[in-house]
Amino acid sequence: MRIPLSILKKFLDTNATLDEISEKLTSIGLEVEEIHKRSDLDDFIVAKIISFEKHPNADKLNVCKVDNGTEILQIVCGAPNVKADMKVVLAQIGTLIPRDNFAIKKAKIREVESCGMMCSASELLLGTDANGIIELSGDFKVGEKYAMQAGLCDPVIEISLTPNRGDCASVFGVARDLSAAKLGKLIEAKNALHDIKINDKMSNILSKDCAKFGLVKIDNINQKSPLWLTSCLESFGIKPRNFAVDLTNYIMMTYGQPMHAYDADKIKGAICVKNADKDEDFIDLKDEVRKIKKGDIIICDEEKIICIAGIIGSKSSCVDENTKNVILEAAFFDKEQIAKTGQRLMLQTDARFRFERGIDYKMTDFAIDFAINTIKNEQNDAKIIEKSIFGQDFEKIIKIDYEYSLFTKIIGINLHKTTQDEILLSLGYKIEKSDDKICKLAVPSFRGDILCAKNIVEDIARIHGFSHIVQQPISYHITSKKNTKHEKMLKIKRQAASFGYDELTTFTFQNDEIVENIRYSTEKVIKLHNPISSNNSCMRQSLLSGLFERLSAFLRYNINENVAIFEVGSVFLDTKTFENKTNLAFLSRGTFGEKDYSLTQEKSSWLIAKTHLEHIIKHGIEIAKDDIKLTPCEANFAHPYKSFYLSKNGRNIAVFGEFSPIFLAKYDICDTISFAEIFDLDYLFSLEKPNEKNNNECELQYLYRDFSFIVKNDVKIGNLISEIEKNPIINDVILTDIYKNEAWKDEMSISISIKIAQEKQLASAELDKISEKIIEAASTICNAKLRGVK
Repeated sequence: MRIPLSILKKFLDTNATLDEISEKLTSIGLEVEEIHKRSDLDDFIVAKIISFEKHPNADKLNVCKVDNGTEILQIVCGAPNVKADMKVVLAQIGTLIPRDNFAIKKAKIREVESCGMMCSASELLLGTDANGIIELSGDFKVGEKYAMQAGLCDPVIEISLTPNRGDCASVFGVARDLSAAKLGKLIEAKNALHDIKINDKMSNILSKDCAKFGLVKIDNINQKSPLWLTSCLESFGIKPRNFAVDLTNYIMMTYGQPMHAYDADKIKGAICVKNADKDEDFIDLKDEVRKIKKGDIIICDEEKIICIAGIIGSKSSCVDENTKNVILEAAFFDKEQIAKTGQRLMLQTDARFRFERGIDYKMTDFAIDFAINTIKNEQNDAKIIEKSIFGQDFEKIIKIDYEYSLFTKIIGINLHKTTQDEILLSLGYKIEKSDDKICKLAVPSFRGDILCAKNIVEDIARIHGFSHIVQQPISYHITSKKNTKHEKMLKIKRQAASFGYDELTTFTFQNDEIVENIRYSTEKVIKLHNPISSNNSCMRQSLLSGLFERLSAFLRYNINENVAIFEVGSVFLDTKTFENKTNLAFLSRGTFGEKDYSLTQEKSSWLIAKTHLEHIIKHGIEIAKDDIKLTPCEANFAHPYKSFYLSKNGRNIAVFGEFSPIFLAKYDICDTISFAEIFDLDYLFSLEKPNEKNNNECELQYLYRDFSFIVKNDVKIGNLISEIEKNPIINDVILTDIYKNEAWKDEMSISISIKIAQEKQLASAELDKISEKIIEAASTICNAKLRGVK
């Protein structure tokens, strides 16, 4: 938001310096980002044409005698509006012209010497008028700098507005805040009253999202903007267009009320505000096609849509330099609906910026009357035909009960009731009822961000000054409570990292194609009404979709041929409640580990994914492996023979496997990519049952015993492992090898490693007894034979 200092001082009677104003703005929450000072007009001076005569060798040129305050210069000029006693802007020899970036030199034009140039508004970047030189008013002093007299050396303060401070999206609003901070006295704007015909048939409101709507019709308007107006807009950073549009922009920047100008001759019948009843295309001022959706606020005449309310007008009703009759509009639209439409269209305009932050509903009438007064003052030939304002009785007064002690509770210092009242009144609040402890406040109409008593505390604190708040040590007592869930999350992340996976964080919003392709649920995909981009239009149902996108990008750009990545994050399945669940997922391609001859590298496969998954479930989440069953995964992206669910209590708790070659072919990937995903970590944490034998560290060294058994090919090895783990002295059982030989037909060899936790030093006989029990269990459950024993 740009605030020209000279315009600010039209609303604030102050002797404060630029530095003092800048410092105060930042202290009250309107952070100053930059101060701009224009210097490209410093060398231009005010001059006066003494006389002129026709050029002897050119019909369209004049030879002028020009007084620059120290001498009379001869200047050749082709402007059609040259006249005697006219005050002009003079570029002397050596002056750089801003528009064309060239320096003026003494020259001969058609054999007549010329010692300077008289400038148009276009050449000084003060407007678009290039048909004649600038004609200055009589109060400009000859020989003195033009920019200084015109206020164009004026510093421009650029402030950063937080989303809640729509009341300061105008020069008047900033002046009002500075006045409350005692940096000057606010100069209230006043409008002269005019007897203008009221035409209630001119407009109509058919939308609940428009509380107030004002129009005024002006005929015979001259579209050439006065110099003061174009200069102001340039200092705001807005390119001047024509008088009607420039005036609406000026009112918006100075008073915060967005307005719109229509060419009255392009409007058919009455103007109506309503919500769109169907989807349709709309061509805007920039000649771009916008998609209007059902429910958007639109402004129509009897034949067509002429504006997307609060955002942008149409090409079919826009004002141009040839427009003679105009209709100016000011309104109060619902900020949430404007924000929703603007976000969907991905279109940011100055009007939308203000409407979605909230404007003052009282400004609608004021803006219409201010426009009328300005036009009458600037253009004697313009005729104010009629006006119409609907919703004049609308008032949205928020009343809040405020306890004075709340300030001390939140800010930590005592501020007397009288001081608080003084600040509240300076900010525009009305104190309706008050005693020593509490008061009832009516929030000013321009403060739509004040919704509760805590907002009022913030308002008082910033005006009182945060520098007055003395730093105090906080006295408190905290009873520490162990965050088990957080510790578990860290533990499983560390375990994933220990296997060689790198953690990523991907977007929750993802491409609809990848979300549809990588999911297990039959639930409908949750789509966003206003996505930030077309590639972020759906809520993910699996973490694998984001990880796969990253992996495919790595491969596409040849970043790394070996990839192992994981993520812990939220997924969204329920289209009714939009409840999110926390999952963990990892996938890999290529080999794990550094390329070093001394290190063992593992190649990505579904078996590796299974091993890592089971380790995290057992040692990270720490749930018993009892009753965990293996069932095929039939998801479209998964390999039909190498992908499986892990289920417990009739519910899928995890999945692992490899991506289907058919699926990978769609992305031009011809390699093995393994994956695993654990569903709903919060649910699994609730199943956790601490295992005493794992929680207590063994004081003695662990012992390991390895066994190899011959079993049938169709045996369920998991049942054997579960049975062995029931022995309290057995800490862990790991399947280390599966070997098949064609000569064995329907048999295979399995090897397991047993980890024994000693509570005391075990004798050989005791270890032998444990081994016998393991062999006996294998024989009973799997009909297994110890390999090498006949």
